[in-house]
Amino acid sequence: MKMTRTHMARTEGFTIIEALIVVAVFATVIAMAFPNFTTFFEIQKEKSEEVMLSDIRKTLDIYIKAQKQLPEEATWAEDLSEYSDYNESQIENDVWGKPRVYKKVSNDITFRDADVTVDYAIVYSYGRNECYGVGCDAGVDLLPSSAFDDASDYQVIEAETGDFLTKYSGYQVMVDSYNTTVERMTKISSALSTYAFSMLDKDIENSVANVENFIYYPPSIVSGDSTNNYAASVKTDLSSFGTIGYATSDSTRRNSMRILMRILGLPEDYCCSAMELGSDGEPYPFFYYSNPRPRVGTTSCGTRPTGTSRRKLPPRITLDNVGNSCG
Repeated sequence: MKMTRTHMARTEGFTIIEALIVVAVFATVIAMAFPNFTTFFEIQKEKSEEVMLSDIRKTLDIYIKAQKQLPEEATWAEDLSEYSDYNESQIENDVWGKPRVYKKVSNDITFRDADVTVDYAIVYSYGRNECYGVGCDAGVDLLPSSAFDDASDYQVIEAETGDFLTKYSGYQVMVDSYNTTVERMTKISSALSTYAFSMLDKDIENSVANVENFIYYPPSIVSGDSTNNYAASVKTDLSSFGTIGYATSDSTRRNSMRILMRILGLPEDYCCSAMELGSDGEPYPFFYYSNPRPRVGTTSCGTRPTGTSRRKLPPRITLDNVGNSCG
C-alpha cells in the first residue's frame, strides 16, 4: 500500500499552529506553577533550619556533659564544631546565610542544700526576615525591647513569626552530675571505713599493741601531720601503690586520688567531681584528709590530733579547699 505525500507529512510532527498552541499551554502552566515552586523551596529551607537547630541543641547537650558548662558567646560556634558533624560556619550561620544569635546565662540554684550553677542558652534565627530589633546585628537584643539577661528571660522568650528558636537548659545535666558526685563521695567514705576496720582487725589478730593510738585510714600527709600517726601495717600496705600526698595542684592531687581509688578498690573516676573540670581541663579532684583538724565554730579550725593523747577524727572528703576546710 502506498502512502500519499500529505499523509507522510502529518506523521512527521506538529503543524506550526499546533506547536504554538503547545508552547502557549506550557507557558501558562509554568507561570501558574512558579509561585508554588518558590513556596516549596522556601518551606524546604525552613524545615532545614528547624533540623539544624534541633541538631545544635543536641550538640549543646553533648558539650555540657563533656565540659560541665555551655560554651561562651564569643566562641560558641567554634566550640560546638568540635562536638558536631557541622563545621563552624554551618553552626554560626543559618540556612539563609545570616548569623544565628546565641545567648547564654547562668543561674545559681539550691539543690539539696548545695549551690549548683545551671546554664541556660538559646539559639535564634531571624529566618528569611530582615534582622530587626535594637542591636540585633550584634546579637544583643533578640526582639524589640526584649533582651536575654537572666534565667527568667529564658523561660518566657518565644520566636517571632517567621523566626526560629531553640532553647536549652543544663538543669538536668547538672542535677545528674551533682547526684553522681554525692554518690562517689558516699562510696569513698564507705570504702575508707571498710579498709580501716579491715586493717585494724589484722593488727588485733596479730596482737599489735596500742592499736587505738594509730590511724588505719590511708594517709594523706599535710602540714602538721606525721606518718608516725599511722599504723605500720597501713604504711606497709600502701608501699606498693604510691604516696597519697596533699597537693594544691589539680593534676598532682588527681593522681593521688586515683592511687587512693586503687587502694580502696573503686573505679579511678571516683577520684573526682562529676560537676566541674580542674584548671587543666580534666575532672576536678576531691580533697582527701585522713587526719583532719576539728572545726571550731564556723570560721576556724583547731589543732590537728597527734600522738596518743588526742582522739583522731574520721577522714574528710571535700569538693574544695576554700574557707573552713580544716584539712
